[in-house]
Amino acid sequence: MITKYRPPRGMWMVWFAVLVLLLSTAGGRASAGEVAERDGVPHVLNEAQPAEGTQSLRLEEQWRVGADEDDILLGVVSAVVAGEDGSLYLLDRQLCQVHVFSSEGVYQRSLSRRGEGPGELGDPVALSFMPDGSLGIAQARPGKIVKLALDGTPRGSLLPGGEQAGTMGFHGIEGVAYRGDVLAICGTTMSPGEDGFTRTNYLGVYAEDGTEKARVLEKSRQGAFGDRRFVEKDNYFVDRGRWALSPDGRLYTVPERDSYAIHVYAPDGRLERVFERPYQPWKRNQEEKDEIGGRVVMIINGERVKIESIVEDHDPCISAIEIMDNGEVWVAHSRSARELPAGTFATYDVFSPEGHFLRQVAIMGDYKSEGDRLFLLGDGHAVMVTGFRDAFSSLFARGGDEEEEGETEEPAPLEVIFCTVTD
Repeated sequence: MITKYRPPRGMWMVWFAVLVLLLSTAGGRASAGEVAERDGVPHVLNEAQPAEGTQSLRLEEQWRVGADEDDILLGVVSAVVAGEDGSLYLLDRQLCQVHVFSSEGVYQRSLSRRGEGPGELGDPVALSFMPDGSLGIAQARPGKIVKLALDGTPRGSLLPGGEQAGTMGFHGIEGVAYRGDVLAICGTTMSPGEDGFTRTNYLGVYAEDGTEKARVLEKSRQGAFGDRRFVEKDNYFVDRGRWALSPDGRLYTVPERDSYAIHVYAPDGRLERVFERPYQPWKRNQEEKDEIGGRVVMIINGERVKIESIVEDHDPCISAIEIMDNGEVWVAHSRSARELPAGTFATYDVFSPEGHFLRQVAIMGDYKSEGDRLFLLGDGHAVMVTGFRDAFSSLFARGGDEEEEGETEEPAPLEVIFCTVTD
């Protein structure tokens, strides 16, 4: 005879409570990670694997431009922002214009042109709406932010540090963003001295008139005139997509090249927290090292000169960060576009605003990971620019010694594809 064991009354509730406690404790360890305080700053120490596993999302095309001969001519589209009405503003670095399309893909107008007059552009590198509602276009050199009304009317310019800053040596701008009532600018200053110069990279928070409110990060180094060496590690900074503004105006930055660590700053420049995870960066082969060294161009007296490039054995751990409208932090790393399964364009690590490693996302689509570029708009939409790498490389290859280098093949025309990001 088999006798079934029946727990005493009340034991079912005790076991159930213990089970819930164990599950919640295990889940808490995975999602929250360990939080340690270092020098008064919380550090979120995530595990290598995310709490929620992996997720696949696909790009569903809504419309595209650039494929037909009747489409508007596109040069090198290097930045994209979306207006409140859903219109897309595409910064064309080659043509020095901003092309405007409706949310349905209908061409509206092109703003600005190449030149040095009011509202005109020289070397545009970044795009953002400004506190007064105008469109701000960051010009690399000479560094300033050209402001335009949305109909293209010039609204003046903003110079970080005020007009006096422009008289104190070279000033370049690498990026600008306005979000959560915070205006942030990333740039470079270069001050001459008797034996050389001092170059300073900076990321700061600014008022509408260009007055600096807080210096968040900076890195200075000395250089000698005529120095024909490029040391990759010494030139690393948070520019080139390694900083972003959150919806509440906090700055998420990657100040350490060889560490998978994101530093979060308040708008007043205070370091609030750091979050990180174990990570092994991509090790470069010799071909990759030679290709990276070949990207560096130095112009002396209007002529391109050969330089010695000293590059690292590994890629930087983090290549870019994006912050969605819900505050999630999407991180592209050195392996995001490498060794991917067929049909996968790129992978991202996704963190909560507080820095907990939530999941890894695979973006699916029939695009080229090494050649096309994806702009995440933060609201469930994205813009894919096909042929970006070839077009960008061709743009900066021009101006070299054609007799020595020979003629370069013209890249295929760019296509801009507006997509929704779906499950």
